[in-house]
Amino acid sequence: MEKHDSLTKAKGFSEEGLLRIWELELVISGAVIVGLFQIPSAIDGIYNQISLHVSNDIHMLPFLFYYFSKLLLYPLLMTFMLHFFLRGFWVGLIGLSYIYPNGIIWDRLKLPPIEEKFLRGANNNLKTFQDKIDMLSSSLFSILFVFLILFLWVAVVATICMPISLFLKNTIIPSASLNMILISVFYGFLVLFFSFTFIASIFDKRLKKKPELLGKYPKLEKMARLSYRMVYMGTFGFLYTPILMTFRSNLKKGKAMTAYFSLVLLFPCIFATSFLLSKGIILFESYQYFPKKANTSRINPVHYDNLRDPEILFLLPSIQSDMIQDKYIKLFLPFKAKRDNSLMLENCPDLKPYRQDGFTLSFTRVEENRNEEVLTCLAGLYKVTLNGKPMMDLSFSFYTHPQTHVKGLVAYIPSALGVDGRNVLKIEKKKRKKDMEKESKDDKLKKKNAHKGIWYIPFWM
Repeated sequence: MEKHDSLTKAKGFSEEGLLRIWELELVISGAVIVGLFQIPSAIDGIYNQISLHVSNDIHMLPFLFYYFSKLLLYPLLMTFMLHFFLRGFWVGLIGLSYIYPNGIIWDRLKLPPIEEKFLRGANNNLKTFQDKIDMLSSSLFSILFVFLILFLWVAVVATICMPISLFLKNTIIPSASLNMILISVFYGFLVLFFSFTFIASIFDKRLKKKPELLGKYPKLEKMARLSYRMVYMGTFGFLYTPILMTFRSNLKKGKAMTAYFSLVLLFPCIFATSFLLSKGIILFESYQYFPKKANTSRINPVHYDNLRDPEILFLLPSIQSDMIQDKYIKLFLPFKAKRDNSLMLENCPDLKPYRQDGFTLSFTRVEENRNEEVLTCLAGLYKVTLNGKPMMDLSFSFYTHPQTHVKGLVAYIPSALGVDGRNVLKIEKKKRKKDMEKESKDDKLKKKNAHKGIWYIPFWM
């Protein structure tokens, strides 16, 4: 507590005044935590909405913005939560030490000798423990900003690589996937950027082992200094290096860097886990006797406009209701931009798209006089049956779903084609050639994907 007391006196604060400052700090931390908890769902909503409308070739662009937004948010949220807990814990210890200034009175406990020796050796001193919690609470935000600066730098690099990748895609290598170009440019930049420093560090370590060589290679030394300066300035080292070097010089050898790299890996793992949970890939439930795959006995509310939660973003075929009282069944078939662009190219290789994938200007003139041809190709991706009878003469139109704004096809099926009682619409979508080739060579994969691209929509009349 001597450090704490001297700091209090040096700043002219009384113990009571210092506690009031920490009370304000706790209020601010609590308010920030409440605010930060609202942001992840907003980010998820924006990303999910955008991801519905982009193809597999360009989905990496919105995903990177989503990834880095979460990567910056999680350290902030976790640090403020941990700080709120630790500082509240510390205030509690302050109150306890005020009520019991003598701390632990070992003579009154009358503990067995081995237990007492162990507990005394474990530094179970109230004031020492209070100082440790205070030091950890005071260090949290320094640690936080080291990670924020690192993740922010990676986000800046990725942002710089995006226009470069778009330029390469549109000019030099239009046949290549934008995702692959972006990944190649990103990692190529990192390798090039750090290769000079890596070479400089090898030369520098040699000089450390043989100090007598210092000054004999002035050009190499100058290049090493330049490479260090380039990385120092280029990675915002002037912001985080003083913090990182302070921890490295005050903690045990290797301890600071081990903790640093462990935390660097921790936050991407948290992101991956939350992403898989949000997509329903990882489940925690006990519905052991209920099927998850599409079948004629399963009513999925997402298929019905009257049952679906308005907040749900979906890419599944749908009709207006599970109870049809209208003259027509309104069938909507969504276009999955992430996969269906490549499927259209496979099935109609001679059909030219109206515009290029990715960024376009809304006022660009486009020849759109091939609607029937495009509709025929789009409709050819699906096979629709009602109660086992193929619907061969369906008339499709372009349609934008009012809830999700996803584009797709709509067809109006006469209700008279159904029967009183239970009916089943079956929608089967074509598979890509490479997927069918893989399934033809692997029976397990074929069995696993047997229900993939098949939807059943029961309804009653």
